[in-house]
Amino acid sequence: MPKKQTKRNGIRKSKRQNYKKRKYTRRNKHKGGM
Repeated sequence: MPKKQTKRNGIRKSKRQNYKKRKYTRRNKHKGGM
């Protein structure tokens, strides 16, 4: 059980970071650079 939870947590954290990074990139693209 703990192993599954850890794996889930890791995936969730990775997904969250990826989403945040994607959002920033998209926002920057809309702004026209930095």
